Amino acid sequence: MSLSPVQPPKAQRAFAHISLTVRSLPLSSSFYSAVLAALGWQRLFYHADTGVMGFGCEGEEVLTVYEAKGRVGEGEVGGWAYGTHLAFHAETQDQVLQFHTAALQHGGTSDGAPGVRDYYGPGYYGAFVRDADGHRLEAVAHLPVDEVGRVDFGRMG
Repeated sequence: MSLSPVQPPKAQRAFAHISLTVRSLPLSSSFYSAVLAALGWQRLFYHADTGVMGFGCEGEEVLTVYEAKGRVGEGEVGGWAYGTHLAFHAETQDQVLQFHTAALQHGGTSDGAPGVRDYYGPGYYGAFVRDADGHRLEAVAHLPVDEVGRVDFGRMG
């Protein structure tokens, strides 16, 4: 008997992407490639020179892994902060703003004000915060874009 796949609950689709830092990119590549392949994921890129690799499904990157150049959790690599990074899907620009405001009102610090970040992709609208322990959280909404990839604020209903 074969069961039909079902749409996962919304909570399981909450993450836009996740980043983490490891001590050894080659060792972690072997580990993550094997365990994620069991789930139907594949390694999408591996850049030994910059110490980063990405994994995902159907060509969509979900997990980015950075190699630490010092102690895991401290410093930066290529402008990216070490440690944990959780990016949550937001449905609207307003949700991104509410996320950022709530974080600041409840002891978080801003790590990037709400705004369009086209360098991540067309229509990418996000905000970054850090919690009291330094974990980096993000809310991201993918806004409608016009025919040349600019945010189309007129279609934001």
